[in-house]
Amino acid sequence: MNPSMIGILANWRGGTRSTYSGPALEKPPMTNDLTSRSLGILRQLRYAALLEGCTLALLLGVAVPLKHVFDWPAAVQIIGPLHGLVFLLYCWLVITAAESEKWKRSDLARALGSALIPLGGFFAARYFRQQEKKLHTMSCEA
Repeated sequence: MNPSMIGILANWRGGTRSTYSGPALEKPPMTNDLTSRSLGILRQLRYAALLEGCTLALLLGVAVPLKHVFDWPAAVQIIGPLHGLVFLLYCWLVITAAESEKWKRSDLARALGSALIPLGGFFAARYFRQQEKKLHTMSCEA
């Protein structure tokens, strides 16, 4: 990285190096580290919820019928553990997010409970997307 870029980055971060003498740099609309971290966590949760819902839909809609109608249990043996892994990943992400973001117990119960309801992952993903939009608009207004 050349010295002028280091000066630019130091000025933008509020550092003490001041080799950049150009016009003042505009800060991005989202300057709060906590807000950007929260948005990243919500995005991860949304993707995990979608993945959990999709693997459950595949398990119930494709693998189980293949097992019982066509007597082909290999589909359940493949998709079942895959869904279990995604389910555990989703639960782990929810618990770590709840701990780091200081969620209310009702929000934690809602997020974990949605994983127990068939296809609830899609509803959880929608909820996380709404929370993402709300947080984003709040950070842009500030």
